[in-house]
Amino acid sequence: EISCNSQDGVWKNLEEFLECKVAIVFVRDIDMRTVALDLPPYCHAWGMDHFRTMDGLIYSFQSTCKSALLRDCADNTFDIHLLTDQTCTQEDYSVCKRDIEIVTAQGVLGLYSNYPDPATVRWQGEDRVVPFSVGPFSIRSISNHISIISSLGWTLYWDQHHAVTIEPDESMKGNKLCGLCGVYNDDPTDDWTRIDGSTTNSAKEFGRSWNMETIAQSSCELAASMAPDDPCASQSPEFMVAANERCAVLSADAAFTVCGDYVDPTPFFNACLWDFCRI
Repeated sequence: EISCNSQDGVWKNLEEFLECKVAIVFVRDIDMRTVALDLPPYCHAWGMDHFRTMDGLIYSFQSTCKSALLRDCADNTFDIHLLTDQTCTQEDYSVCKRDIEIVTAQGVLGLYSNYPDPATVRWQGEDRVVPFSVGPFSIRSISNHISIISSLGWTLYWDQHHAVTIEPDESMKGNKLCGLCGVYNDDPTDDWTRIDGSTTNSAKEFGRSWNMETIAQSSCELAASMAPDDPCASQSPEFMVAANERCAVLSADAAFTVCGDYVDPTPFFNACLWDFCRI
């Protein structure tokens, strides 16, 4: 029997312990490109205009309106609103930021960006210090991100700047969720379901339908209605050559090409072109 003496802290009878040896095993001739990534479903919003639905559809549209990123369309237990910086300009695009407001029956949790300074977190209008738990939420700080674990069927991660990721629980699968994150049912063809329940083939019309602004014909809605479906469509051939050269890093730089076997870079290349043309 191997034991530790509580008086002197010395282990006894170690000779009975099996001898351990380090074994180094070399695995050869395995193509890691055949290894499937088992990623959980997630919705992601980044930049000012780009979104990935929970079923994997990636799209872009321009709006500075308050929008419903994710909603419980079955039981109305929550609304997650995305507030894009309305002072964002093409001349200072890099400092554009987003805020988040989560509306529940228990109260409103607000995440407000002060980038590059730490964000402000409020519950029912009162500033709170992270970490804390309140209502259905547990709010924590992880590196430069704020995480919110909720009992409402999802976990949210926010970089305190503009990027937000939501991971839905398996229990939310079906026709329970809606918003800019789409419908979580493993079918991307119905992800562009508008707030009235109809579907569309236009990312712009889909995105505008989830506008939460209460003032009819608000300035942000008017701007969204006039925004181009594709900001690159009106650019000159010379400009697009420069845009393609700038964004080609996603397919040429070794730091990115190693990921290309697992993640299709095409939609991110297109998002890069969109941003280049928008700026």
